[in-house]
Formats: sequence, structure tokens, C-alpha cells
Amino acid sequence: MRLTGGVRPQAPLRRHAMRPANLLALCFATLLGLWLLLALAFLHGSALIALDTELARFMTQLWSPPGLAAFTRITALGDPAVASALFGLISFWALLRRRPGLVLGVLVAIIAELATVSMAKHGFARPRPEFGYFMETSGSFPSGHSAFGVAFYGMLFYSLWRLGQLRGFLAFALGAMTAVFVGLSRLYLVSHYLSDVLAGWVLGGMCLIVGIAAAQWFSRDTARLFRALPRWQWAFAWLLSLGLLGTAGLYDMRYSKPLRAAATANIVLAESTAPAERTEAPR
Repeated sequence: MRLTGGVRPQAPLRRHAMRPANLLALCFATLLGLWLLLALAFLHGSALIALDTELARFMTQLWSPPGLAAFTRITALGDPAVASALFGLISFWALLRRRPGLVLGVLVAIIAELATVSMAKHGFARPRPEFGYFMETSGSFPSGHSAFGVAFYGMLFYSLWRLGQLRGFLAFALGAMTAVFVGLSRLYLVSHYLSDVLAGWVLGGMCLIVGIAAAQWFSRDTARLFRALPRWQWAFAWLLSLGLLGTAGLYDMRYSKPLRAAATANIVLAESTAPAERTEAPR
């Protein structure tokens, strides 16, 4: 006869239940520390300011018509029109797959990025580089495009992984590559200084963590709220998705902003003289 003393046997403890939350908190704290270091270095580091200026001047020497065209397409990934179409696409499929938490996570990441970048730009009030390719009017520190590249596209590929469309490593690689190239495009076009881009990456990483945490917190079983779709509706879903993807591509190709005349004079001159040099060479 087993005596339990009126105490029910307890279920085994879930030792690793809080591990994802702890990992997110650790990553957030690390990025917050990096952000504070970058902010202090910007406020009190004359050497960093000098490095920023020298690198920006060096980037203008690397300009070429093909390079400017390519990096303009890349930097357009941070344009609101492109991002809106892609957000509609991922939200549409997340809801079809009964994962509204992912939509919430993307929204939280976007709102956090917009709010924090806006406050930081207003607080630091750093002017843009004087010799950038595009005319820019907002503050320079931190880079909003760089932060958005991490926060939004990180959540985009994270959502594709959670939806089973990408493997984890591939989703991470694509998200990191997109964020890196968006930041590099801001450096190449001299829309930002190096410290702006680094600070934007770090700030975007914190917003990405907040978005992932929100998605996990809201990841409840909501399958009963959605009904299975018949085949014709799935076909319509694919057509709508292709339309949204095409819209994003169209906005990306048509991206344009006012150019800074002084910074683009050499590029225009190179485009006008290159054909003449090629035709006169055989003579």
C-alpha cells in the first residue's frame, strides 16, 4: 500500500520552458549595451567623427553609374511603398496559415523601429553628409534604413521560417544578408556615416527581438478562428500574393529621390564622356 500523505505527485519540471525568453532577453541586453557604447562614442569621440567623414569621402570615389543604380535598388527596400506591399504579402499568408501572432510581431517590430529611430534622430540631431548622392532632410544618427532592414526584413524571414517556408539557417542568412546590403547601400550612396549605419543595425536588432517576443507571446492556438479554404480560394490567394510581390518590385524599380547636384556632377560627366572616349579610341 502506497502512502502519499494526501499530496498528489507533481509533474516533472519543464527545465527549458523559459530558455527562448532568456535568450531573447540576453540578446536584447547585449544590443542595448552596444547601442549605448555607440551613442557615447558619437557624443564624445572625435576620432569616430573623423573616421566617418573620411570613409564618406572615400565612398564618393567609388561611385559609378552601375554601382549607383544597383545600390539605389537595394536602398529602395527600405521605402515605405515597398515595405507595405511585402507586409501585406506576409500578413496575408500568415492569416491564411492561422498564425496571426506573426502579423502582430511584424507590426510591433515596425512600430518600435519607427518610434525609436524618430526619437533618436530628433535627440542627436546629426546633419546628413554634405556630399551624399540623394538629398536627405532627416537626421543622420541612427540610420533608419539600416534599422528597418534588420527589424522588418528580420521579422519577414522569421515569419517565413515559422510558416515552414524556409529552413532556419536559410531564413537567418537571407535576413542578415538583406539587412547588411541595405546598410551598405546607405554607406555607398553616402546617405549616412558609418556610425549611423552601425547604430541603425543595433537598434533594428533590438526592435526585431521585441517583435519576435510579441509573436511568441501571441502564438496561441487560433486554428478554430479560421476555416479551411477551398481550392479556388487558394488559387486566388496565390494570384493576390503574386500581385503584391509584383507591386513591391514595381515600387522598387521606380524608386527615386531628388539628387544632390554637387555630388553627382562627376557621375554625369563620366556618363557623357565615356561614349566619346570609346569611339575615339580606334583612331
